[in-house]
Amino acid sequence: MVRAVVFDLDGTLADTAGIHDGRRTPWDLLSPGVSGAQPNKWAFSQYVCDLPGELIQKGYRVGVATRAPIAYASTALHLLGIDTEALIAASGVSKAGQLVRLAQRFKVSCSEVLYVGNELADEEAADAAGCQYLDAPWLLNASARLDLHPPIPSSRLRPARVQPQAFQDELALFQDETLLRLRDELHGGFSDQKWHREFCESAWFEGLTLKQKAAVALLSLVTNPALSHRRDLQCALFDGLGPTFRGCITSHQHAKDGMFQIHPAIVTKAELRNDGELASWYSDALLNVFPPYKKTWRLDGLPSVTLVVAERYHSGWGNVLGSAKNYRPQAPGAARMSSGPEPRLNLIDLPSDVLVAYLVWESEGIPLVPVPSRAPDAQHPAEVSLRIANLIGEQLGRQVLPLISRDANGSFLVHPHPGQPKSVVLIDDQITTGTSIFQAVKALKEVNIEVDHVLAYSASDSWFAEPPAGKQCGTGAQAEALGVKCPCE
Repeated sequence: MVRAVVFDLDGTLADTAGIHDGRRTPWDLLSPGVSGAQPNKWAFSQYVCDLPGELIQKGYRVGVATRAPIAYASTALHLLGIDTEALIAASGVSKAGQLVRLAQRFKVSCSEVLYVGNELADEEAADAAGCQYLDAPWLLNASARLDLHPPIPSSRLRPARVQPQAFQDELALFQDETLLRLRDELHGGFSDQKWHREFCESAWFEGLTLKQKAAVALLSLVTNPALSHRRDLQCALFDGLGPTFRGCITSHQHAKDGMFQIHPAIVTKAELRNDGELASWYSDALLNVFPPYKKTWRLDGLPSVTLVVAERYHSGWGNVLGSAKNYRPQAPGAARMSSGPEPRLNLIDLPSDVLVAYLVWESEGIPLVPVPSRAPDAQHPAEVSLRIANLIGEQLGRQVLPLISRDANGSFLVHPHPGQPKSVVLIDDQITTGTSIFQAVKALKEVNIEVDHVLAYSASDSWFAEPPAGKQCGTGAQAEALGVKCPCE
């Protein structure tokens, strides 16, 4: 039986045969698309890009194991739009050791892991780890499909001592026989899908608050993503989400591993690409989970601008862009910071989705202008603001105009454009002192272009009037009353 599928990266998920041997870097992947566009050069096919996400939806644990560096691997997954629950990159551990680690993380035996690779060394690693093996070139056959028997459901949540008495608001709910059955099914992985579907259609479930429905839907999806009524559960979850669920649904604690995403057991990139209605629900939910912070900024000698920001830079969710950009001192001991050669661009996908949610109903039709970074090269390949702007533009059908650049001295230059817009939305990744925003607004004003507002994912704490919120959990009461830990713990 197969319960987890682990993919190799190069030559298996990514068509990177043209890249030189030796240590691979993000620049090897990004240099063909230095305009910040998302090239499809590295994809074998859309089927291969969608396959990991489809397997997650069917209930398999899915990971990627590669001998390539983490920055390269994270950037490749970003460019290809591939779903994975876990990424293990070069770390001094053998490929067989990586497979054992993923089996332990997924709480399955190595014999229940299928490793998909493309080299003899991959097959030898699978054999050494005691895993099953599939040769990747088989996936490239247009008529082939990875057809596996569905895995036996089992609980993925850590158990907790049942404490309904600790949550007075939940006390009446969790003494009900229906909830006792729900507790048993949750611990068994919801093997009785018919019962769970009828439960979600019952008057009892309909009587819950939106938040309670969201908590039950979240625990259900994380426990068994393959439930036949998955889409109904996603709808119930997205309807009831709010800021307290932020840690419950995201994997921000894995940012160091190049992963920051909504847990793919909840929703996959493949689903969002292929289901426009689901993508709309998802976007509305992100607006509630990451409510925008708006501030009017009065600029010396210039019109005021409205800043729209999602996160504090030093929060657990805001500082992921530091890793995304490989943000570091320009020189050892220097105070000034800049992006570096090892960006982890898989970390910008969720921030881009959050900014998409802000723009769905705002400034409709107004072009997007990214705040420029330095010209990209092997030491500074990220272009995060431009890449975020392109991701937003692609999802919303908005025009992205790279009107501004920086010269060798760091001054901002505006380039003429046919049909020059009267107003634009400035897109930045993060705001620190605000100097770049000021220079961009000033440069655009000099050519009679107004800035409708500035959109950024994170900003320094000094931009926020309210103190930071403490750790919150939107599911904890319901989870512990059901005898499990919330995914955020």
